[in-house]
Amino acid sequence: MRREFYIFPVLLGFAGAIAYLFFIIWKPFFDPIAWAAVFAIVFNPLHRQLGDVIRSRTLSASLSTTLVILIIVIPMVLLGIVLVAEVVKTYELVQEWFSLGKYDTLLRFFQQPDFLDLRDRIDEIIDLKSIDLYSTVSSLMQRLSSFAVSQVTAIVQNFSQSLFSFVLMVFTLFFFFRDGNQFARFIKSIIPLPEPRQQEIVTQFAEVITATVVGDIAVGLLQGFLGGIAFWILGLPSPLFWGAFMAFLSIIPIIGAPLVYLPAGFILIIQDEIFRGVVLLIWGSIVVSQIDNFLRPILISGRTRLHTLVLFFSILGGIYVFGFLGLIMGPVIAAMIYSLINIYREQMTEQHQAEAS
Repeated sequence: MRREFYIFPVLLGFAGAIAYLFFIIWKPFFDPIAWAAVFAIVFNPLHRQLGDVIRSRTLSASLSTTLVILIIVIPMVLLGIVLVAEVVKTYELVQEWFSLGKYDTLLRFFQQPDFLDLRDRIDEIIDLKSIDLYSTVSSLMQRLSSFAVSQVTAIVQNFSQSLFSFVLMVFTLFFFFRDGNQFARFIKSIIPLPEPRQQEIVTQFAEVITATVVGDIAVGLLQGFLGGIAFWILGLPSPLFWGAFMAFLSIIPIIGAPLVYLPAGFILIIQDEIFRGVVLLIWGSIVVSQIDNFLRPILISGRTRLHTLVLFFSILGGIYVFGFLGLIMGPVIAAMIYSLINIYREQMTEQHQAEAS
């Protein structure tokens, strides 16, 4: 007994050290592996159909991987090239706007009596007189311009690293397609629950990933298209860029596209472009934002069984911890916790019913 008493902590510590080293080794490749898993789950129905026709697992996995590249990656690369050009164009417009002093209209608005009266009231709580509004707005414009340029530069500089991650993702995706059933059986075997519960967790995991990816893409594309169309019809600069930006922001529920069309509409009104500003605000509020409120509960919240507020903070927290991958990891982790709580609650209910009987 005494020997076993000492051996167990030693083995436990050794296993912990090995697990930590394993984590350190795999950590640099977490993103491409995770994205490969996401694509493998989303496109698994298509891969199964190919597998029914093509009996060779290697050939069907190769075709599925190629289709994913054609359907997802190539359009994203082409769109990225167009957006880089739009970012540069938008930066030049901002620079022109700044150099010609067009922000003077905005500054004059803040000098109107109504705003000054509001500022005096707020000043009773917060000392606003010490704030140099002109310098603040000018500094903000310069920072926005510098940020746009820095992002374009970062994309170019990180191209080789992104290409390497892409190759790893494609390589991993092939094996996920080919040996996915084996991986699924292994994951189910280490879940310490009865087989029906194991299947429930695995199914919920796949459903959350599929719902999140498909829902985000559908909502984002539709909101970006509607927002970009509004910018184009109203003659606003860079409609493709702002449409794509609204599509990207739409993945964050509640906030999303209003971060673009609300400031743009109010700035137009301040610059005496009242008609265009009001039209943009009405279109954004009634059409663009309502698409999010209508589709997201159907495509994401409903299928993941997560409340919109839980989904909101899960996405924000996921982005903070995992970066862009957190858009999917956040809801997945939240849904897994929800499933475990439900399993625990059902087990407790069954236990109470057994005791009562």
